[in-house]
Amino acid sequence: MIIPHYYENPLILHVGAMPVHSYYVPQSPEAGEAWDGRRSDRVTLLDGEWMFRYFPSVGDLDDGIFGEGFDSS
Repeated sequence: MIIPHYYENPLILHVGAMPVHSYYVPQSPEAGEAWDGRRSDRVTLLDGEWMFRYFPSVGDLDDGIFGEGFDSS
């Protein structure tokens, strides 16, 4: 498996990330005047439980880790 060596270059912070932008959440028409950004149907919160798998080294990554259906248990 070919592993890009992004971790060796401190100038590479984001790969495949969206461009920087101002924080703005559009209001859903159904929200009415009592709008709460954290409960908006147009917001996805990133807190909570995440599935992940720890590897001691980038060299220990399994083949297919970037593919769909990867077993993170």
